[in-house]
Amino acid sequence: MDNGKETKRCQPLVEAMERYLQEGVYPLHTPGHKGGRGMAEPLRSLLGPSALRLDVSLMEELDDIHNPRGCLAAAQAAAAELYGSDAAFLAVNGTTGAIHAMLMMALRPGDKVLVPRNSHRSVTGGLILSAAVPVFAAPPILDGTDLQGQLTPDQVEEAFRRYPDLRAVVLTSPNYYGMAADVAAIAAITHCHGAVLLVDEAHGPHLGFHEELPPSALQCGADVVAQSTHKILGALTQCSLLHVRGPRVDRQRAADVVSLLTTTSPNYLLMGSLDAARAQLAADGHGMMARALAAARQLRRALAGLPGLRVLAPSDVVGRAGITALDETKVTLQLDRADTTGVALGDALRRAGLAVELVDPRHVLFLVTYADATDEWLGVCRRVRAVLEALPPWRGAPAGTVAPAPESGAGPREDRLPAAALSESAVPLRDVFYGQGETVPLSAAAGRVCGETVSFYPPGIPVLLPGERITAAALAACGTQKALGLPVSGPADPTLATLRVLRERRG
Repeated sequence: MDNGKETKRCQPLVEAMERYLQEGVYPLHTPGHKGGRGMAEPLRSLLGPSALRLDVSLMEELDDIHNPRGCLAAAQAAAAELYGSDAAFLAVNGTTGAIHAMLMMALRPGDKVLVPRNSHRSVTGGLILSAAVPVFAAPPILDGTDLQGQLTPDQVEEAFRRYPDLRAVVLTSPNYYGMAADVAAIAAITHCHGAVLLVDEAHGPHLGFHEELPPSALQCGADVVAQSTHKILGALTQCSLLHVRGPRVDRQRAADVVSLLTTTSPNYLLMGSLDAARAQLAADGHGMMARALAAARQLRRALAGLPGLRVLAPSDVVGRAGITALDETKVTLQLDRADTTGVALGDALRRAGLAVELVDPRHVLFLVTYADATDEWLGVCRRVRAVLEALPPWRGAPAGTVAPAPESGAGPREDRLPAAALSESAVPLRDVFYGQGETVPLSAAAGRVCGETVSFYPPGIPVLLPGERITAAALAACGTQKALGLPVSGPADPTLATLRVLRERRG
């Protein structure tokens, strides 16, 4: 089905940009490269004259992102209508910027917010900017893997029981691997307690457009949702959308916060790509997602039956570890063999001209979209299969079974999650960020306020987070995991002999 003409007719921002280009206006204004005339080679040729001429400043006919009344207002209204929100904002600082805004518009200094320990680092930034106080919750580990699941409704209910003054709940759904939380149940619990639900849906801007995909967070009752339109859809890298729905977050405050955090010189190529991606989805969303699902299934078939390797399916994850659905366009290959790692396999694929989305010690993640539904896709699937078949022979458990976890720690061990299931930050992250820090030996850090994140892979859930009071149990867990040889992530000292802590006033 060709929706090209229909799509083109409903891109208000792109249409305004096209009209401006056709007028042939000479730029007596910024940017300094003057429509590409002064751009250095080879970038000038790589980008092309039309793209460079559209790298313009705020022209009256192209509207103002800080006070949109024309084509930008129409583009944002069209995005809100498509997704079912009350207001949508074009976010040109990625979903990181959208999440910063999401937390600032929903929270005031001192407000408590429930945050999964495995949230994206942008949530930490939003907590610093909002001066909110996090209550951390550890998501369960999916049995048979080292993958983190989702916060469960029971965990959220327990959090409100212990912290009745929680003002908001943050979810990441779906996660990197396409595993969705029970957003509807958590939304109902959150709203029952008078709080707002904030969802990092960076990996789900395509959800809700096909019945075989999980429902979107907005469909499930979320109040504010941040989406990476560039990750799955057709927008340029760095382009995201931020949605507000319902009465729990004031729309004018939302607009004020977005304006505060948005550059006064937004790139129109980025914003135009958001408008175009939205229009494409509006015209053919179901067909796009059907093609993505079909391409993903072709890859899944190509990966089937390899000894010591298996592809995670909905039956492996749904109904466990807080997971209610799986986006099957995220194809996760699990290594149930002890003689190689996901990192090594990712390197082998890259040497064969194939770049994957993510690797960890035990998994390789392939991201499949509607754009993969091309004549070359079956050839790509065969190339991936050929790389895997070239792995050295492995004499172990039959394909599809889980090998015992080796002593080195590469396999799943749920006892490696020593962090408390629910813990309140001792100091707001804003105070840690602006406070004076110092470095102390790890052995002397008990009782101090942590100044950095400490995680071990697998499973990647932080043992220590900034603002937390460091316990003897957490230090013991760090020592145990260091002894296992697990890679550490987060601290300035990668050996973890020392740790950054907050210098606190004594007496």
